Amino acid sequence: MRSTAASGGSPVGQFLSVLADLRDQIGGPYYLGDVNGRLDWPDRGVYFFFSPASDLRATTAVDWRLSRIGTVGVSTGSSNTLWNRLRQHRGNVRGKYAGGAKPQ
Repeated sequence: MRSTAASGGSPVGQFLSVLADLRDQIGGPYYLGDVNGRLDWPDRGVYFFFSPASDLRATTAVDWRLSRIGTVGVSTGSSNTLWNRLRQHRGNVRGKYAGGAKPQ
């Protein structure tokens, strides 16, 4: 089933359409602040970060702004896992440096 989330005419539109389909299949986006290592994360994977202004729950993907694409565990012998990499991006959820912010 193809989404009508974004115009399929351009490569970017096609990519956003595929991401919108994925969002619909998994029941919505995951937000780093809402997840933890207890989810059934695969060891390897690709992750996408969007601008905080992007409303990923909106019906259309035309205004989504992708800010980072990353991969983890794809090299032979890699010991890093997807969750460990996402946790590095997220920073601490609680504690002195919550959210990864460091004092000035």
